[in-house]
Amino acid sequence: MQEIYIGIEKISKLDEIINKIQPKEILLVTGSNSFEKSGAKNLLMPILDHYKIILFEKNSGSPEQSEIDQGVESMEKKSVQLIIAVGGGSVLDTAKLINFQCLKVPLIAIPTTAGSGAESTHFAVVYKNKTKYSIADETILPNYVFLFPELIYNLPKQTSATAGFDALAQGIESFWSINSNRESERLSEQAIKICFNYLKPAVCDHSVSAMQQMQIGANLSGQAINISRTTAPHAISYPMTSYFNIVHGQAVALTLSEILKFNFGITEIDCNDKRGVQFVKNKLNKLLKIICANTAQEASEKLKTLAKDIDLQTKLGEVGIDSDEKIELILKHGFNSERMKNNPREITRDDLNTILFNLR
Repeated sequence: MQEIYIGIEKISKLDEIINKIQPKEILLVTGSNSFEKSGAKNLLMPILDHYKIILFEKNSGSPEQSEIDQGVESMEKKSVQLIIAVGGGSVLDTAKLINFQCLKVPLIAIPTTAGSGAESTHFAVVYKNKTKYSIADETILPNYVFLFPELIYNLPKQTSATAGFDALAQGIESFWSINSNRESERLSEQAIKICFNYLKPAVCDHSVSAMQQMQIGANLSGQAINISRTTAPHAISYPMTSYFNIVHGQAVALTLSEILKFNFGITEIDCNDKRGVQFVKNKLNKLLKIICANTAQEASEKLKTLAKDIDLQTKLGEVGIDSDEKIELILKHGFNSERMKNNPREITRDDLNTILFNLR
């Protein structure tokens, strides 16, 4: 069972956990810049200075298999008995996979963004040769999570926007996923409400209270997709990131509103959810109530407006996807993920082509 601690006052609990483990060596996985800029270095090093630290800095944007391999190789002949991962989703996933592939020691996750919820999932994303893979295993789930809101106060506006929209998308996708259950629905509903209400003030007004709420909302979305997984918007986003270097949260923001409208057209013929069309329709109508919309069109417009309000793009051409050849890459690689199969309504190649056409 994962233990989650929220608030700067829980720093003493972190000290207590490390002291109890008494590790010979600690693998500290961080981003190349975020560890210091977020304030994590000043917060954590007074505790960590008492231990032998092996530092592994992640440099690339997305988790790359080559980096995982480097991390695994660097652990040979080491006596690491604890991993502490401090950073955004890519850093956390990197640490999770290094641990899974070679160490299998206790893992403490400390996010420095409010977005991916990777600190609370039992899977991790990795890219190899521009193809995204998701590795899932119960042992990948971090043992401990510490949410220190102070670590997200200095995030660049774009990072807050893309990470926060990713959290919102995860909540929505978990809510309608064919793998959802009562617990994931409860978690995702909370995440949607928090993210929908607090994302804009967190990004645009730099509201401390809103940022605190977003950190909680992001973690809830992570807990939700840990049960249900994500769906079509995430599946379609992966080739956008691989081939066009579009930041993950921005990539998800491009299609979420259109996929929402598409899912409302579900029929008996294209229903992926074994619980039936009426179950899905009831779920989607409940989603409208959660975001205070009367129709799918209104909900879609609300999502687009929110994205624009936090300076995210809502058209493919605005992010450089402006040719038939680029669209073809998305069509070719957007179905490689099992996430597409989790969508409540089946999406064919023609369907996706129409969706992308509407976004040009």
